Amino acid sequence: MDTDPQVLKAKRFPERKSLLDVVLKQYNVSTKNAANPFAMRVVLCGQHSADSLSSLEDVSHEACVKADLTNPLASDQNSEESLSSVIIDYGERFIQLVEGFERHVMYYLWEVHYQQKTLKIEKCHIIFLDDDVEINGTPNWIYINKVPPSVVCSSASGERNEEEIADGVVQDLKMLMDLAAAGKNESGARKSAFADGAKMNFTKLFPKEENIFHYLSFKLFLTLQEYEKNFKEFPNYTRDVEICHPPEDPLKI
Repeated sequence: MDTDPQVLKAKRFPERKSLLDVVLKQYNVSTKNAANPFAMRVVLCGQHSADSLSSLEDVSHEACVKADLTNPLASDQNSEESLSSVIIDYGERFIQLVEGFERHVMYYLWEVHYQQKTLKIEKCHIIFLDDDVEINGTPNWIYINKVPPSVVCSSASGERNEEEIADGVVQDLKMLMDLAAAGKNESGARKSAFADGAKMNFTKLFPKEENIFHYLSFKLFLTLQEYEKNFKEFPNYTRDVEICHPPEDPLKI
């Protein structure tokens, strides 16, 4: 059989690359962190009654440590990896951009959910999430509690439809990312000076507080509790076969 001319010719045909081969080539594995290959970007907003939200940075460190301790691929479980963030505190409401390794960001979201009472945070929603992003530069945590008077308000005016809400999220995301980029190289006293002067130097990069009113009242975004329920654990299947095949009546699950 091995000497059959047709078989020999068929063996010389080049084998087409599989989809996995193509994906891995495009993915460029060599440039990725083996333990945390994916990066995530989220935007949170909510209400709070705390004097300050600066303690969220400590929560982020706790989350990263827990994430690494439960990661079987993490070779150094005492690493100093941290998240990048920009928090804008309006007094009773806040909005936050968080970036970092996917596992670290997920654990941060869960920790904020667990510690909401201690942090005096409520009605916290995820208004944006992207788990396929490229993050460059050194992680930096910026907390801003001095905002331009022009973006502050005590209530929302009028109503917005779903499209207007979505456009607002995209615009606010861009502002937060630009603000993070402006302060990415600041540290120590310079970072404090940047945060204090941002309301004068980067007035146009502050999302309006009115937007947060709309985000929290619009039934479009996941709460932290809903995020944990849907993404932390696998569903409780009633039969083993349902792991591969959907249940006969999915509404009962």
